[in-house]
Amino acid sequence: MRNETHLDRRSLLALMAAAAGAGPAAAAGQGFFASRKLPVGIQVYSLGDLPRTDLDGTMREVGKIGYKTVELAGYLGKTPAQLKTAFNQAFFSERNGDGYFVLGLDNEKRQIDSLCSNIGHLLWSGIVDQPRAAAVAEQLMSDTLNSGWGVRTMSDRDRGFNPIGYHTGTVWPHDNSLLTAGLVRYGFRQYANRIASDMLTAARHFDYRLPEVFAGYRRGMTPFPVAYPTACSPQAWAAGAPVLFLTCMLGLRPDPADGRLHVDAVLPEACRRLDLRGIEALGRRFDVSVQGGHAEVRESA
Repeated sequence: MRNETHLDRRSLLALMAAAAGAGPAAAAGQGFFASRKLPVGIQVYSLGDLPRTDLDGTMREVGKIGYKTVELAGYLGKTPAQLKTAFNQAFFSERNGDGYFVLGLDNEKRQIDSLCSNIGHLLWSGIVDQPRAAAVAEQLMSDTLNSGWGVRTMSDRDRGFNPIGYHTGTVWPHDNSLLTAGLVRYGFRQYANRIASDMLTAARHFDYRLPEVFAGYRRGMTPFPVAYPTACSPQAWAAGAPVLFLTCMLGLRPDPADGRLHVDAVLPEACRRLDLRGIEALGRRFDVSVQGGHAEVRESA
């Protein structure tokens, strides 16, 4: 019988901190990164219910690894507007025409200049300054990022691009659903519809069950999206993507204040009519029908 040691999550955090040689002093860095911070966001994700039951204690333990309590981005006490301004200054590069948002900053705060689908997540979050939103939208639709089946995780002009690299050029349905929502947030409804339509067309080649990920080859190279050999299917993230695509097309917005499900539909050109039944919202179910620019919302019978 082998010996097994079972550690609670708090003890595991302490061991991680000791292994990293990190302590409270490691959190003394400035700006977006402390000098010796670790990527513990993943570890926080793995803590299960612990943050919910003891958030203060959890964050203190996380702080020992290299984060200063809950100052996960180094901006505790700053307003959202201040964080937005700082982010746009630090992560935007003026190179390449209209400029673009880089992938990240290294440990010396130098820009990591890859162009990736993450820029669509920035639209989704609302952190992009309005004057830069159009450039981001155009980049998402460009041939260098958009394969024709969907937006790749990395542009084909980057050295690290690989159309079958897990995070370096493949197409992720859930990723595309989030950046579609970002495009809608900034008013680029037709661009959002094009991505959603391309993804739903790709779904036909996967028996209408979008996989976790598929290859990022250009649509003109193959008559079908190339499957990723080890992609999960079904996969929860991918299964949720079509729901968000439809939400974006229909402009669905439940309003607790008036108890109504509001619709602001802009359908793709190829979709003349769309009917959804049994949409759960506000503790009730609704049916939505859109045809010819007219939308009708009613409670399900």
